[in-house]
Amino acid sequence: MSRLRSGYPALQFIALVLKVFSCLHGIGAFGCFVLMLLSLRASTSDDGSGLATAVGRLGAFMFIVWMVALLIWAILLWASAEMILLMIDIENNTRRTAAAATSQPSPLPAPAPQTANWIGEPDDIPDFSSIAAPVKPADDGPRTVECPHCQARIKVPAGTPAGKTAKCPKCGQRVTV
Repeated sequence: MSRLRSGYPALQFIALVLKVFSCLHGIGAFGCFVLMLLSLRASTSDDGSGLATAVGRLGAFMFIVWMVALLIWAILLWASAEMILLMIDIENNTRRTAAAATSQPSPLPAPAPQTANWIGEPDDIPDFSSIAAPVKPADDGPRTVECPHCQARIKVPAGTPAGKTAKCPKCGQRVTV
């Protein structure tokens, strides 16, 4: 999954290096597994003295311990890389939200457009207005509302409840109708 990231190239490089090391540790764990199988095979074909069998089983046990340790370390490295990328995403989202709240253009690229009707709430913003205050009854006919940001006249369809928010078609800001 490709994520659009901007800023913090050093942290992105560190995350990439952590992921590479994680993959190398995973390959090392697989190598321990193969060596364990070879060690067990060698321990079953001894000369009957029993010493080779004991050494082979001890070696297999040590390979199992190393394999588990390498797998755990690989998972921790991968999780550390993902945590760094998560923090970068949180920073980018915080900047976008602050820029949108202050109506200033964001220095970061805009997120992908959402498919939503021009009247109503986008999918990712919960609507708590019905909990906070009762919905006022709708007017019988169509009406117009002025956008406080760009002073454009917005036609509100008939039957739209008062207090609903809509996106201004001219400037894209949220307007209460």
